[in-house]
Amino acid sequence: MATGISETGSASSRFYRQAGPEAGVFGIVTNASTGSVVFSSPSGSFSPVTADVTDGAFYVPNLSSIRGTIQATFTGGGLTATRTFTKAESPYALQFTGQAARTAKIAVISGNKQRARVGTYFSCRLRVRVVTAAGRPAEGVEVKFAAPSTGARATFGGRTTVTVKTDSRGYATSPRRKAGKTAGTYPVKVTAHGFGTAAFKLTNKA
Repeated sequence: MATGISETGSASSRFYRQAGPEAGVFGIVTNASTGSVVFSSPSGSFSPVTADVTDGAFYVPNLSSIRGTIQATFTGGGLTATRTFTKAESPYALQFTGQAARTAKIAVISGNKQRARVGTYFSCRLRVRVVTAAGRPAEGVEVKFAAPSTGARATFGGRTTVTVKTDSRGYATSPRRKAGKTAGTYPVKVTAHGFGTAAFKLTNKA
């Protein structure tokens, strides 16, 4: 039995050697019932081969034509696991134990779905948190809050956009917002380079 740590996050996988001349690869996924496993070459020496995962199991009937290093990657159910191996390891049976894939992101913390009468201030400031792919707070990241430039909107000190930096815990909080003169529901979009986007939904009441 060969074991190894996944190259994706902290997911892990185990390879079990089966007796006999089996040229294919079969396997199970311990905590996801559906998904897919892609066998590929890091160097591009062969075209990727995909196996569907059904009821937590998958099978590729023949990999005898593949040469060199092979990378097997499972994705499904919000989980991911990756392992690189060679044909010499003969991983005829493969078990994946995946963990949730993490990505750098912006998360809405407070201030969503607020309502205020036109020309008045909203009661709560908009607050987001920015975290790295490792789940750690991202400090000093510039976060942009942007309301529509026309129609129903809100302003931050007279402006429809404002940029603030995250604190040591990854939080970014907007200045106070004032509802514009037009009633209606609209988004306030939040962006930070390399961390994706988020959005708040606000309403100006007549």
